[in-house]
Amino acid sequence: MESAVEALLEQGWDFDVIDAHYFYPDGVAAAQVARRFSRPLVITARGSDINLIARQPRPRHLIQDAARRAAYVITVSAALKRELINLGIPGDLVEVIRNGVDTELFRPRDQACAREAFGLGSQPLVAAVGNLVPEKGHDLVLRAVARLDTAQVVIVGSGPEKQRLKTLARDLGLDDRARFMENMTQDKLAGLYSAADVLALGSTREGWPNVLLEAMACGTPVVASDVGGVREIVRGETVGKIVGRRSPEDFALALRSVLDQGSDRERVRSFASQFDWSSVARRYYFLLNKAVTSASDLPVG
Repeated sequence: MESAVEALLEQGWDFDVIDAHYFYPDGVAAAQVARRFSRPLVITARGSDINLIARQPRPRHLIQDAARRAAYVITVSAALKRELINLGIPGDLVEVIRNGVDTELFRPRDQACAREAFGLGSQPLVAAVGNLVPEKGHDLVLRAVARLDTAQVVIVGSGPEKQRLKTLARDLGLDDRARFMENMTQDKLAGLYSAADVLALGSTREGWPNVLLEAMACGTPVVASDVGGVREIVRGETVGKIVGRRSPEDFALALRSVLDQGSDRERVRSFASQFDWSSVARRYYFLLNKAVTSASDLPVG
C-alpha cells in the first residue's frame, strides 16, 4: 500500500487526510500509511470489526494501536463508542456519526401495487433482509412467523445458510407462507419494504443496521433484536418494537402486536427522515477538516 501511495505522490497527486472505514484490516493498514507519510487519520468503526474481530488478541492490539494513532475515531452508534472505550480508547477521541438513509429512494409506495409486483398475497407480510448467515438470525424470524396463524414471510439475501433456512421453513410448516428472494437493487428493495407490514431483524449482533432505517423511510414499522445500535433507531412504539430476549415466542408476540395495531406510515417515515445523508455528510466534513487543521498536534512515527 505504501508503494502505491508513493507512486501517486510522484505523479503529483497529494492528499490532506486519510479516511478509513472498518477497523481491521483497513484501519490498521491506514494507520501504517498515516505514520509513513505523516498525514492525519480518521477511522470509522462499523460493527463486527469491534464487536467480533477485536475479541481476538492480535487484532485487538492492532486495532488499539491504530485508534491511538488516529486524530479521531468515528462510530456509527453510541453502542460501538462504548465498546471502543472498553478497549481503552479515550472517549474524547470518539465521535458518533450515524449512517443516514436516502429518503428519496426509500419512500412509501402503494402497498397493493408493491405486493402485486412481487406476486404476494394479501395476508399480513413480514420481511427480513440480510445475508443468509447465522448472525442475521433469520431462523429466529422463521420460528416466530410460524407462531402467527396467517402471516407470510419474505427473506431477501444470499449466503451459506440458504438451504438450511429453506429446510427449517418446510419443517415449520411454512411451505406456503415463506418465500426466499435473492439480493435485489435498492429501488426494488424499497418496493418490498413498502409491500411489507413489518420488517423483522433477528440479528445476534449489529453495528448500525441500515435495513431498519430503510424500511422506516418507506413507512414500514420494525421489530428487532436488542443488539448494537437498535435502541438508537427504534425509539418509541410508533416505529416498532425491540425484543430483549432471543426467543421465538417473544419475537412472535412483538410481531403480532405491530401487525394488530397497524401503523401510521407517514409518522414512521417522518421519524426516519431525521437521519438524512445531508446532515451526516456535513458532520463528516467538519470532522475531517478538524483533523487536518489540528494535524500539527497528532502523533507521528
